[in-house]
Amino acid sequence: MSAPRPATSPPIHSKSCPITGNTPWLLVRGLCRQQRHWEDFPNQLSARLSASVWCVDIAGTGNQWQGQSPTSISKMMLQLRQQFFCQHPHTTLPINLLGLSMGAMIATEWARQFPTEIKAMVCINTSFHNVSPCYQRIRPRGLLTLLRILSSSALQREAQILALTSATQQANQALRQRWQHYAREQPVSISNTLR
Repeated sequence: MSAPRPATSPPIHSKSCPITGNTPWLLVRGLCRQQRHWEDFPNQLSARLSASVWCVDIAGTGNQWQGQSPTSISKMMLQLRQQFFCQHPHTTLPINLLGLSMGAMIATEWARQFPTEIKAMVCINTSFHNVSPCYQRIRPRGLLTLLRILSSSALQREAQILALTSATQQANQALRQRWQHYAREQPVSISNTLR
């Protein structure tokens, strides 16, 4: 059971959302995740905002699973940005970005290097080394959990990630099986994970 939200918190759903309109959205996943891990969220977001919603995989994941992940957030952003413009050459700028975890780091780097290309940005569950040191961003117990997950087989890893990241979907066997299917079909290599 979670604590109640403070009275000053904005509502989760707002009819006067300042980022509605027809500006397209690009969704960026995090470490070892691919666009299919969004499941139906892009369709739901598109219907809710009446806007185009696109997803692109980071090199080393998803449709790019055989590629090599860049070695820095800046290089990941440049690769992702190039791939996005190749896939959507007639996109009118600026666009909106939604990044999850490492995807939010990539989105933030895009906005930092190319600010005129980004209208709005949403960052979910991310951390930044220049804001807080590593020991404040992950607890020792969390680090051990992360190491256990990374050392597991791809199928075990997907079940563990689902259990760790979702309080409501842990028992969803169909979702776990889909994620395991993604891992079998387009596996993320250990070298790409550690880069």
